[in-house]
Amino acid sequence: MGTIGLSVSIYVALFFVIFATILGQTVITNLPADLAKYFELIIPGIYGAIFGQFMVKSYKTGLFALLISTVMIYVVQFIPGSPSFVITLTSIFTTILFARKELEKGQLN
Repeated sequence: MGTIGLSVSIYVALFFVIFATILGQTVITNLPADLAKYFELIIPGIYGAIFGQFMVKSYKTGLFALLISTVMIYVVQFIPGSPSFVITLTSIFTTILFARKELEKGQLN
């Protein structure tokens, strides 16, 4: 009985995700251009909020992430094609490594 309940739950969730995606895309395409341009700011806003939360928890790690991101912005300009995803990947993984090293040293809260 549990297997049937789980499978029905998956199908219902899948239906609502597809429905919400189609409905959301329809709404966004029908919005005025002045209003639709603000949706481009959602992802940077989420990243900023997450960064702020981690900065409060460990200011050293936050400052390191900010420093490495700033450096990578300038470094990526010299790579042909300016692959901006390199900024994100490098910032995330080097910050994780930095935080692990600080945690191993016992200097991370």
